[in-house]
Amino acid sequence: MKIYSQRRYRILWYEDAGFLLLIVMSWFDQYHESWRESAVESGAVLVVWLAVHLFTRRLISHLHYLEGFLRVCAWCKKVEHENSWVPLEQFLETSLDTKATHGMCPACAAQFKAGLKS
Repeated sequence: MKIYSQRRYRILWYEDAGFLLLIVMSWFDQYHESWRESAVESGAVLVVWLAVHLFTRRLISHLHYLEGFLRVCAWCKKVEHENSWVPLEQFLETSLDTKATHGMCPACAAQFKAGLKS
């Protein structure tokens, strides 16, 4: 899980490297006549970098949250697992190494008993 999370944040490293390259290029640009112009340009790049970095980090966190949801079919209750739809019992056994058994919750049991009495 930790390795997967590190891969997810790799885009931030690419962004950081790109903005660092822009700052370095601004200092070696022959257009500027003084170091003050390069400093102002670097400051502007840093402000943009900070906004982009924070926005991207927020998007990645939100994506991580959304990917954590388990997709269940609303009709047959199968679960999406590794690009295929499998019964819940099979998902529990293969993914979580948990055996499943069947039972009846108290609310369904009460409804079933009420149906028998009528």
